[in-house]
Amino acid sequence: MTGGGAGDLAWLHEPVDNYAGTPTDTDYKAVGIDAQLDDLTIENALQRLRNFSTEAKQSIETTFEGAISVTGTVTEDTCWLLNHVFGSPPSESGDGPYQYTWDVTTQRAQSARFYVGLDYINGFAERALKGVCFPQIELTINRGETITFSATGFFADEELATSATPGSEPSTTSDPFVFHGGNLSLDSTDQKKDGVGQPDHSDRHPATAWLGAEADRRRPRRRRTHTLGHEDRRLDRPPDHHLRELHGADDVGKQRQFRAW
Repeated sequence: MTGGGAGDLAWLHEPVDNYAGTPTDTDYKAVGIDAQLDDLTIENALQRLRNFSTEAKQSIETTFEGAISVTGTVTEDTCWLLNHVFGSPPSESGDGPYQYTWDVTTQRAQSARFYVGLDYINGFAERALKGVCFPQIELTINRGETITFSATGFFADEELATSATPGSEPSTTSDPFVFHGGNLSLDSTDQKKDGVGQPDHSDRHPATAWLGAEADRRRPRRRRTHTLGHEDRRLDRPPDHHLRELHGADDVGKQRQFRAW
């Protein structure tokens, strides 16, 4: 029976525009605090080639695919993972405290080098993951609580070692981030807070709340038909008339009609 061990996790930026290249960054970083490695797997199966027998004549390595998933509580170190989510380093502004802005960079992804170590009782084992990128990162935010993250990514290759490349696991550079409040802006427009201006559908028949439902048969309504190229005309329809969003004749040249109410 094998014994347990203590794990280490550190990472570095790899050079921009040099996927899986040797890092020039020497500032080993933590991913956050209370972090854990949820998934670290590879697929590199062999394809066996045979000649009318069970004995393999040749074995060919298939495509290498590596997957990594890490979770934890957000600190200052965690923010630098965004380089490997958006594709490039951020722009910096201000005189301190600084403001960093990440822009989405298409068809390019700055990669990272992750060092995953395990200190056994009888030795040390390390896996250095090359070309780590995170297509997906999720932040969980609740008012008055620490912000947590979950990052899921891939890597291109790995190297094995019997000693810790970083020397020791790096310490976090800040306290955990706690959410107290904020605002949301989309396309330079501030969004209203959730819960403001709730719609009132109390006077509607339940069936009419469904998309594509028939009109409420008990409440006849006046509807308007708009025919392109002609003036608007108001037509009364019987209450049991089925709604159609769009209809038109099959014959070429006949005009389409849009129905609204």
